[in-house]
Amino acid sequence: MDVVMALCWALACGFSAFTPYWYVIWITIVVAQRAARDIRHCREKYGQEWKEYEKLCPYLFIPVRPSIL
Repeated sequence: MDVVMALCWALACGFSAFTPYWYVIWITIVVAQRAARDIRHCREKYGQEWKEYEKLCPYLFIPVRPSIL
């Protein structure tokens, strides 16, 4: 959600300068890094239960079971 909001703000500024798009790049890196850190933490904390959760919900940012889609 944060990345989409940042992209909307940057697009509202137009394409005359690259400066607004730096925030989009930065927030994308921050979100990806945090997701990787959280996944690593959950794997260590929950072990086998987390592996089962990953099988049920393979999508990283949309926690929906594939059978529902």
